[in-house]
Amino acid sequence: MGTANRTKEDPVKSGAHALSSGPSIGGQELIMKAAAVLDVPELLTTAEVAALLKVNRSTLSRWRSAGAGPRVTWLTANIPRYQRADVVEWLRQATV
Repeated sequence: MGTANRTKEDPVKSGAHALSSGPSIGGQELIMKAAAVLDVPELLTTAEVAALLKVNRSTLSRWRSAGAGPRVTWLTANIPRYQRADVVEWLRQATV
């Protein structure tokens, strides 16, 4: 008599578009694995680089504005990222 509440099943959540048949992995881990296979450099956020260098994010931002500090890669006008290799190289040169 009554109609049952039917909800559309999300194909992503149902596994219809699963990337692998193995154990589920998180999105970040999947991105890192894909980047490794494609030889894409690992990108770090301002917060990650600041934590790595043990400086405040504002210090890193100031260095960026002054053209100092590790080389920055801009994904958009508002999204700076740092290649891990660039940060490591900057540290090597800074400690010489």
